[in-house]
Amino acid sequence: MKCTMKPEGSFEMNLSYDRMSRVS
Repeated sequence: MKCTMKPEGSFEMNLSYDRMSRVS
């Protein structure tokens, strides 16, 4: 899932999401 709501801090949130998604 990609967060395109906020261009700022999206990278960090994306990384965290990616990790959670992979663990799931």
